[in-house]
Amino acid sequence: CWIWRGKESSEQEFNVAEKFFSTLCPGREFTGLSEGSEEDGFWEVLGGQEEYGPPEYRPVFPPRLFHVQKMISGRTRLIELFDFKKDDLVEDDVMILDTGREVFVWVGEKSDSNEKEAAMKMAEEYLDTDPSFRN
Repeated sequence: CWIWRGKESSEQEFNVAEKFFSTLCPGREFTGLSEGSEEDGFWEVLGGQEEYGPPEYRPVFPPRLFHVQKMISGRTRLIELFDFKKDDLVEDDVMILDTGREVFVWVGEKSDSNEKEAAMKMAEEYLDTDPSFRN
């Protein structure tokens, strides 16, 4: 039995695979294989080695863009922009961009420092309440 480790996998992913191994293959030992150094037996079990490339990029969710807006009252709110384009990222605004895989805080060059600070907190809260497994 093998645990195959792709070039872009993390230590955490490998550790999870190790923990599940005893459940999947009780009483058996495993050999850890790194991508590019596989044994012939590994490929034989899979029907032979073939050329492969990186997986096709597929976002977990459709991308979303939020404008961080500081209100006169001092409160901050997020306004979602639909059908957004690159031009929606203006230099005096702060935005939160959810690509479906990652969340970015976009800070315009002339944006307000209070909006920057609020955006970081809101992005953290957004990730904390996200039902998908992202970090």
